[in-house]
Amino acid sequence: MDNLSGLVYTSNALISFDAKKLEELAEQAAKKNRSMQITGYLYYENKKFLQYIEGPPEQLEALMESIEQDPRHEIVYVLQTDDVEERRFPDWDMQWLSKPMVVSIRMENILASFISMIKNETVQPSEENFNKVWDMVDRISRFKHLV
Repeated sequence: MDNLSGLVYTSNALISFDAKKLEELAEQAAKKNRSMQITGYLYYENKKFLQYIEGPPEQLEALMESIEQDPRHEIVYVLQTDDVEERRFPDWDMQWLSKPMVVSIRMENILASFISMIKNETVQPSEENFNKVWDMVDRISRFKHLV
């Protein structure tokens, strides 16, 4: 199996995003991700993004550098692992999860809140808590068939 990395980040939007802009963003990202062998999803609510991406470490690093340069948002926190055994979202070049799609899941909000607590050290940034983040991403991946 190829070496895979995964990362999840949160960011604050610096411009307004409506459904059309989010769809366009997801389409552009899917095209780019496909060429880089990256998979994942994007969630947006209340001017906040949560994105999970996975793929070859070098490609993931290059993509994240590009994401960090995007003037439409500012990165708040990034958590990365080089210990991805298999893709969580193998069929999603970039799936935009709209709010109606995840109402039944609600894990996105929990995950974003937990990452924020780690960043603010309300929750200790420890291996155990990082593992909880990856566990939440795994749980979200179990719902991918609903989208």
